[in-house]
Amino acid sequence: MNKLTIVSMSCVASLLVSPMAMADVKVRAGAASGSYSIDYKVKSTSVTTSVNAKYVPINLGASYVADNGFYVDLGYTGGTGTHDLYTTSESFKRSDVALIAGKANVRESGFATTFYGGIKSGQTVLGSATAFENKFTASGLVGGFGMNFPVGPGSLGVNAGLGLMGASWAQTGSTTDTADAAVGFSFGLGYTLPITGSMGVVIDYKGNAYSYVFNSGLSNEYSIVEKTGAVGANFYAVF
Repeated sequence: MNKLTIVSMSCVASLLVSPMAMADVKVRAGAASGSYSIDYKVKSTSVTTSVNAKYVPINLGASYVADNGFYVDLGYTGGTGTHDLYTTSESFKRSDVALIAGKANVRESGFATTFYGGIKSGQTVLGSATAFENKFTASGLVGGFGMNFPVGPGSLGVNAGLGLMGASWAQTGSTTDTADAAVGFSFGLGYTLPITGSMGVVIDYKGNAYSYVFNSGLSNEYSIVEKTGAVGANFYAVF
């Protein structure tokens, strides 16, 4: 029977097919080079303020895959860096947690498909030594579809997903604004290369984009477009 090795990074699942029994537990750890941006637009003035950040996210996670291809995955991504909201470079923090469940199907050719859904939460902190600290938090439901193709000694995976998220924006010394529910999307592309029968590495890119409206219908209505992207490597082990 073909074995389905799922290496999932924050709602992005990379599938590897090899000839072994399917039910197993997998753990992973890695790092990436990440980018983050927020476009803040006030409706009444049409003025847009852009914030950009660079950071190094660390990825940790574990998954269980049953004999029938159903799987559950818990993943955490977090890191620090700097942002450019103010005149000087200031501290930046970003963290994400996702609990995902899905079903994978593998054909004899090695081609695999997977459907997944779950919950995800993320928080961004734009720090400042001299001004207000801004905290952006979003959470909600995610789901998507992925495909995997045997390529060379490993496999190439691609997936896309949608998310229904809610968000809040808080500033030190001010009130907290809550956004209307927003639909966004995610995309992932990765290559899984086995090193041994129970260990390997995944090189991947993953990105997300969401748009939120705060204080809808009020005089102080504003919108935020949030985008994240990361290129990294994760090592995994199968038990």
